[in-house]
Amino acid sequence: MTNTGSIVGGAGGAGGSGGGGSTAGSAAAGGAGIVGGNLTVINGGTITGGLAGDNMTRANAITFTGGTNILELHAGSSITGNVAGTGASVFRLGGSTDSSFDVSTLGAGQQYRGFSSLAKTGTSTWTLTGTATATTSWTIDAGTLAVNGSTAASTLTTVNSGGTLGGTGTVGATTIASGGTLAPGNSIGTITVNGPLTFNAGSNYNIEVSPSAADRTNVIGAASLNGTVNASYAPGSYVARQYTILNATTGVSGTFSALHNTSLPSTVSAALSYDANNVYLNLTLNYMTPGGRLDINQQNVSNALENHFNTTGGIPAAFASLSANGLSQASGEAGGGAQQSALTSAGLFMGNVFDNAFGNPNAGGQGAAPLGYAPQRGASSAAQQAYAAVTPRDRQTSSIAPFERRWSLWASGYGGNARVSGDSAAGSHDTTSRVYGVAIGATRRVSADTQLGFALGGAGSSFSLAEGFGSGKADSFNAALYARHAFGPAYVAAALGYSWQDASTDRTVSAGGVTEVLHASFRPQALTTRFEGGRRFTSAAFGVTPFAAIQTTTLFLPSYGEAATSGTGTFALSYGSRSFTATRGELGARFDKTVMLGDKPLALKAKAAWAHDWNNDRIATATFQQLPGATFTVSGAKPAADAALLSFGADLAIGRGWSVGAGFDGEFSRTAASYSGKGSVRYAW
Repeated sequence: MTNTGSIVGGAGGAGGSGGGGSTAGSAAAGGAGIVGGNLTVINGGTITGGLAGDNMTRANAITFTGGTNILELHAGSSITGNVAGTGASVFRLGGSTDSSFDVSTLGAGQQYRGFSSLAKTGTSTWTLTGTATATTSWTIDAGTLAVNGSTAASTLTTVNSGGTLGGTGTVGATTIASGGTLAPGNSIGTITVNGPLTFNAGSNYNIEVSPSAADRTNVIGAASLNGTVNASYAPGSYVARQYTILNATTGVSGTFSALHNTSLPSTVSAALSYDANNVYLNLTLNYMTPGGRLDINQQNVSNALENHFNTTGGIPAAFASLSANGLSQASGEAGGGAQQSALTSAGLFMGNVFDNAFGNPNAGGQGAAPLGYAPQRGASSAAQQAYAAVTPRDRQTSSIAPFERRWSLWASGYGGNARVSGDSAAGSHDTTSRVYGVAIGATRRVSADTQLGFALGGAGSSFSLAEGFGSGKADSFNAALYARHAFGPAYVAAALGYSWQDASTDRTVSAGGVTEVLHASFRPQALTTRFEGGRRFTSAAFGVTPFAAIQTTTLFLPSYGEAATSGTGTFALSYGSRSFTATRGELGARFDKTVMLGDKPLALKAKAAWAHDWNNDRIATATFQQLPGATFTVSGAKPAADAALLSFGADLAIGRGWSVGAGFDGEFSRTAASYSGKGSVRYAW
């Protein structure tokens, strides 16, 4: 029956068409249409038969007679009245347009009766509703038969090559032939097989996986496995670790021969596993670069995420899809960079204090530090005459007593830049720190050989990681106490410094399909000590003071967390508190020479030393706020253990107890280079 034509059965006669025809005659009311061949009802065709209010026990709309007859329904067609098949008659759902069919109309005493087999043909999807009482077997030859009702009474459902069985209902015993497909659900769902389920070689089991569920087949009976599982993964916010994709009450036998994945995140691997009654789809995080290697920071983040995945059974999809670069962004290396910046700031303050606290210790002899450019043993006659010219007469004396009451005030401004190279194996990035500060101090000579003093200061610092992996800044308050004592041409000196910082970090993460800006504020503190000793030797040309020093900086980092200033904070970290001591030893020499600049003495000074650092790791312990327990260690750029120290400077006495000075310091190692400069002014009385 084509298009919108109709076949109407009438009283006392019949119309028929055989041999696959698609038209039929008509008769008076009360009769029946009799078809001795195949009949296809398509494109909205309608067949009406029987009396009004026919209770399906009277005349049929269609009765098939003789041979193998086929009734095939297409979308939009309808038949009122009964359809009776006889012999080898076949009832088919076909066509290329999707439709639905109520299977409760199939079976003895129902509208569609007497058919020896039921079949699905054509490329369409037919959705079955209702509950069938017919025991007739189903064959799916093409397209999809989605069983949302029940065909459990069917003796067998066979899915042949090119056909697909789906839906969320119940079917009877089922066999998936080579090329056939079982695809539970309409999207993601569960289908039930009331009887044995058999997958033949070459068959397919298609499942969809969402963040929280996967297709599943429940078999009330035994399941015999073979063929291929084809898994398709939907995007989402959560990926479960294990899904049950098939359960058989009386057990499973055999295994699927292969697993093919579609849209599986590159960092996730999938595998099938089995027990006596179940088939599982197992997902495992596996962050690897194309070359199969991750750097240490990336591996640490990877281990934390994989452990969380394996422990909790799931992880947000943004984490599951991280690339190697995404792991680096997620690592929060700025937490390590902040430590290097804090140590650089504290170190520059201590160096500035030590260089200014004792006047020009390079010129030291017995009673050596020339506060206010006091005359000293070993000074040339020209220098002594210059001192007499620039120092008030009431302060010109070589006696010890005035020195016991001598005070000195000094002020200094300083700035520096330090760059530490990253390590590709560790995963750290080049870190550049910048510090600018001021310090003021007061020194009192309590005896000819002993000086005590204190200093206060403030500084601003900042740092940045290469490739945009983060930055930070801090404002610091600094304070120090210091002392120096001379033993003839030898001396010992010590200082204790304290630094309080108001610090913050910022970083942008663009990974895993997420872009966000993360900010953190915290207040680290540092305690720095320095001990130094040396002895000055003089020659006609200059003075040289070999020295040894040890300096320690203990950094106290509080715990703190990041907050998102843009985005949802998917990758926000909480950093654990940490206290550690960085220790540096120095061996070197200071050089000094006084020359006359007009009638004013100019003290030239220089330093060359070797420094060795202990405990120079810049590591932070971090936890993803959205993944409690996902804790890892990240390393910032690490300075080399050995470095060369060079400095040059000059102090000029300008008269009446005033002097000015300037200096340059450099530090050079295999992985780091720093430069700093300072200027100072001093008044002594």
